[in-house]
Amino acid sequence: MQPEPWLRSQIWPQLNGWVGFEADDKATGAFIELLHWLRDVLLQDAAFLIAKYPGHPVFRDPVFQSPQFNAFAVKVREAAQEAFEDDRATAIEKVIPEVSEKLRGLTAHQLTIEKAVERRHFEMLQEIQVLKAQIAAISRMEYQVVTTFTPGGQLHCTEQFARRQGCEVSPLVAPPLTLAAVSSPAGLEAPAMTIARQGPPQIRFPRTLCSVRDLYQLWRYGLATMPSVDELEKRWGSRWRLRTERQLFSMRKVVMDEVVRLANARGWSEEDAVREVEKQRVEGGNLSLDALAKQLKAARQARGGSPPS
Repeated sequence: MQPEPWLRSQIWPQLNGWVGFEADDKATGAFIELLHWLRDVLLQDAAFLIAKYPGHPVFRDPVFQSPQFNAFAVKVREAAQEAFEDDRATAIEKVIPEVSEKLRGLTAHQLTIEKAVERRHFEMLQEIQVLKAQIAAISRMEYQVVTTFTPGGQLHCTEQFARRQGCEVSPLVAPPLTLAAVSSPAGLEAPAMTIARQGPPQIRFPRTLCSVRDLYQLWRYGLATMPSVDELEKRWGSRWRLRTERQLFSMRKVVMDEVVRLANARGWSEEDAVREVEKQRVEGGNLSLDALAKQLKAARQARGGSPPS
């Protein structure tokens, strides 16, 4: 915003006589041009400074009280405000793409979290259904104990589960028991007995398992018809296994070894590893556990690895 000629002429009036003067040297000519430029700058800056310092002695000069200067000052401030608004709008336009990109990233991250939560929710519902089915199965069970005493002090005990609806399951057969002590305290109608087991139970491995999840449930937590394999192994070692089922146990253990190997190698929970091995079983053609074990065993031999301890 340039001041009008009259307003310009009121700043350093003597400079008006040097208009069009041709100096003998460049330095003098450049200095005169500088003075012409500086009085424009002085008037432009005064438009802002007079509002901030209205009582300053410089602004008592009549030129700064004139209507021409007041009109010029208003135009200068309006032009500066428009330029500021334009600069702010430009800055906003530059920032908006970055903000938009950031929002897209946050939205994608949120969608990923929501999908993970939804998937886990679905898995938990499935697990709850399995637990409900197991509880229902337990509620339909009767536990029968048949005890036989022999004259030699041996106590033979056969333990068996049977469903109320008539569907029999594998019996749990216990070895002979020893009658350690029999007493009849006064005032009691029935004798009190302390019985000590001589050996491990002999349990037939369930034939109804068809998925890796079912096998994992049996191995770690047990089923309604059988305690967990981990518990049996910890307490009895291999003595609880029937001789006719050693091959079956070995093949099932190959699958569990793969679950443990995946969990350790990838830093997963065993539940995640179970889902991965089950996925391999289904995608391989809905394999049986035996066929899956053979496939895993072949892959392990190809890697040259050994089962996890």
